[in-house]
Amino acid sequence: MATFFVVPVLIFEDAGPLEAIGRSWNRFKNTWGETVLGQAGIGLVFLAVGFAGFLLTALLALTGFIGFLAVGILVALLVIVLAIPAASMHGVLVAALYLYATTGRVPGAYRPDLIPGAFAPRGSFGRVGYPEPGNI
Repeated sequence: MATFFVVPVLIFEDAGPLEAIGRSWNRFKNTWGETVLGQAGIGLVFLAVGFAGFLLTALLALTGFIGFLAVGILVALLVIVLAIPAASMHGVLVAALYLYATTGRVPGAYRPDLIPGAFAPRGSFGRVGYPEPGNI
């Protein structure tokens, strides 16, 4: 998690690489603590689709080389096509979380309870309420 905000820090705070890692870690730790609960949703969706493609490839491998090759090519294309929106969605989410971590404001496109609750601070799992941004 130390590198979670490195790209926004490099872009917006004019920091060098090592300083960006330190600032990134401080932003994350001060806002959400060290325990990560969220941010897996995007990856899980794309992982499920990829896994389905892998299973299809494995099943068709039993039918012979031509079926395996054809499905293998389709799965490779699927992975490439899925990687682009997954990376884009991850970048948008990191930018929104960075804005919240640095300013305490939730971007207008998000529900007010989603961004503060994206990660749970240390020791807060199961508690009602959301973490407040730290003093940065």
